Amino acid sequence: MSRHQTTVFTFFPFQNNCLNVSTVSGIRASLISKMETNFIGDDYGPLFNYLFRFIVIGDSTVGKSSLLKYFTEGKSAEITDPTVGVDFYARMVELKPGYRVKLQLWDTAGQEKFRSITRSYYRNSVGVMVIYDITNRASFEHAASWLKEAQDNVGGPDPSKCVFTLVGHKSDCPEEQRRVNYEEGEYFAKYHKMKFIETSAITGDNVFDAFTMMAQEVHARVNEGHLRPTEGWEGVKSGIMRTQSICLSEQDFQNLVKNHNQLGGAVPVVNKKKKRV
Repeated sequence: MSRHQTTVFTFFPFQNNCLNVSTVSGIRASLISKMETNFIGDDYGPLFNYLFRFIVIGDSTVGKSSLLKYFTEGKSAEITDPTVGVDFYARMVELKPGYRVKLQLWDTAGQEKFRSITRSYYRNSVGVMVIYDITNRASFEHAASWLKEAQDNVGGPDPSKCVFTLVGHKSDCPEEQRRVNYEEGEYFAKYHKMKFIETSAITGDNVFDAFTMMAQEVHARVNEGHLRPTEGWEGVKSGIMRTQSICLSEQDFQNLVKNHNQLGGAVPVVNKKKKRV
């Protein structure tokens, strides 16, 4: 086994928290190539590119909290206490390789006495998930009033561009217990120009897909310019960047030191480590 020395250094954030390699004109091409490819692990790039805030609404006992717990914790919760007021959940999702968004998820109480509290959370949400229980006909019939309440209260630069999703929950239940056909939910969603999916917090069926589908739609509207981070609105926020760590050989590091004045003012902090090869 031979031993050689590598140098690990970190550039503190500058120019939007990332090293702009195009400005490093004095460093030879091979060194630039190493800068672009020899990142250590997953400690480069943004922690997340955007933050999206979603609100989950629907009648009491339709399974909103169970759905959120499965999505954020990866396990089913067959018995949950009724939500009092509003609960908060969060999870990072990757929409494409290396591109993350953080989802802030607000779980609302379905009881009428908490509706005034729920309304105050619509304004700062970019996505609204309306949930009904496929074994409870009344919860489906109430979906229209939940949807209208949300549409009347959402905010943002263009409230009409906020994303709405209809979710038929408890799809694991035996077919004889079903009170709302799949086609009914699908028709309701198409009529109101919403996405539709059925889920189960017991089996996990479509749980991840439901939230990812909504996040993908929000992201598409951000790219199209219909939605954007706006001062005073929490629905869409720009992400958080982190420092970059780059691993170079000792020779390449020495070449970099020679040319450090061409790095636009970035200050490398050096950690020299012995590494077995």
